[in-house]
Amino acid sequence: MPFPKFVLSMDNLKAGRFAPLLSTLVLVLFVLHPLLRPFPLMALTIDITFIVVLVAACYAVADSHRALIVSVLTVLFAVACGVLGTLYDSTALHIISDLLTVFFFGYIALTILDRVLNTKSFTLDSIFGAVCVYILIGVMWAFIYSLIEEVSPGSFSVSSALEGSAGGAVRPGELFIYYSFVTLTTLGYGDISPVSGIARMMASLEAIVGPMFVAILVAWLVSEAASTMSSSEQ
Repeated sequence: MPFPKFVLSMDNLKAGRFAPLLSTLVLVLFVLHPLLRPFPLMALTIDITFIVVLVAACYAVADSHRALIVSVLTVLFAVACGVLGTLYDSTALHIISDLLTVFFFGYIALTILDRVLNTKSFTLDSIFGAVCVYILIGVMWAFIYSLIEEVSPGSFSVSSALEGSAGGAVRPGELFIYYSFVTLTTLGYGDISPVSGIARMMASLEAIVGPMFVAILVAWLVSEAASTMSSSEQ
């Protein structure tokens, strides 16, 4: 069955908000972070690029004033707590920052999923939105792992090779993002392992959510594409 031509319409793409978020997520998480991480002086640049992800996520839900206000306020408080936590070496502030960040990515993912599932027309941007939700789930879980590590240090065991390449510490950045997506896709390399009970439980839950979301997503995409094609032919 040929891919629906209406899905590839540039008019549909230009009208959407999810393409900028998807491109930002891919560029920052899977291109810039791995390239910049080996350079210690680039730590600030990595933080700045992640802020770009937060801004893009807010833009993706900006068509709703309530969603925009909630997301912007959450980001501001999360960033403020993170900065103050670093300046004053406060574990409590880092925990609050992680909690707010988990809420933020969860809220954005649910909001986008609601937009995608309730859209009146199936477009390429609908597909972008669904993929964004999948990636946002992985990012949200990364901060859940970071939160667990903040509350209970030693909840994760890191292999000596990976720990050495990461500078000798489990950080709430690249390591947990890497581990989250390895778990979400059920690859399970074993270079990072959950040790505590809550860490194992959350890892197991993510391993269930990942394949389940993909299966439901594919079924939905096929159904929507077929339905829209049928409607356009009538």
